[in-house]
Amino acid sequence: MALDIETPSEVMYSCLKQFGGIKNATLASILFSERFSYGGAPIVDRLGERTLVSRTIVRAAPGDFPERAFRPFIESAQTVYSKLVSKYPGPSGKQKIIEYFTGEACDKMSDCLVHLSLNGALYRNLVKKLSEMDLMSQGDKAMLLVLQFIATGALGNPSRVSKIAQGYARSVGSASFATTVVNEGDFLAAQEDQPIMRLGLCRLIDGKMCMPAYVLDMGEKGTEIGSLSTAEGAIVDVGPGVSRRHLRIFYGEDGCWYAQGLGSTNGTTVVRAVDNLEEVIEAPRSERSTNAEAPCVQIFANDILRLAGRTQFVVLEIV
Repeated sequence: MALDIETPSEVMYSCLKQFGGIKNATLASILFSERFSYGGAPIVDRLGERTLVSRTIVRAAPGDFPERAFRPFIESAQTVYSKLVSKYPGPSGKQKIIEYFTGEACDKMSDCLVHLSLNGALYRNLVKKLSEMDLMSQGDKAMLLVLQFIATGALGNPSRVSKIAQGYARSVGSASFATTVVNEGDFLAAQEDQPIMRLGLCRLIDGKMCMPAYVLDMGEKGTEIGSLSTAEGAIVDVGPGVSRRHLRIFYGEDGCWYAQGLGSTNGTTVVRAVDNLEEVIEAPRSERSTNAEAPCVQIFANDILRLAGRTQFVVLEIV
């Protein structure tokens, strides 16, 4: 990487110091998880080391720190946002925050991503979409822009951050990311800006990934997981308690990935990467009230799927 090109991390730390008065070590303490060790000690215990902060943390390139190194980004964004609101109080302050993250900060981050051959267009498109949402309060909009900015700075992965931001936007109200089609040319241009995310699964055993990863089929039928599944491309690398046909994962027409239970005996849950919360995909048969078809549940890169409570797969983005 050329020394004169900033990383997304450097842009993030620089902008929040300039605009928010947040020191680098303070921001790092907000972002990093207490459970993440670096050099044999929790990284948050080493934030008093100025060289570590200035050379390793601030200048980190995309991928230097895995997503598990950070606290849930929603939690971190709320802390950063509260500091910005303290500095810029009232309705005019929220508007000032929105203007900064849709203006100067957006330009710096998207330009940085482009220089590193990352998807700066996707970042800018999401900022634009968030800024145009009329049904969202000024506070929610400002918070979302902060969330997008710090998650991009930490991960350097606009595609993953887009999923995080859109998921949070839907959780705080009736935010819609549907695109209004003006004409065919505009529609095609919008499609080109949205990358197709290929996903795969990697078995986790005792917390360690067991390669190789299984690439998920993007065809209509998707990929089936089960102990005795005979479907084409099925994943049968499973432990005890997994049903013969346990789970199906498929790519939807809306460009999102979904998991659907197949009537398994012991059920499936997903642990969300964004907040470490566990969500039921299909409850165990003993807890289901009907034999109705299980609903489809959206999944994202870095989520963890738990089949029958014991067999675990981490969802990976395939590049």
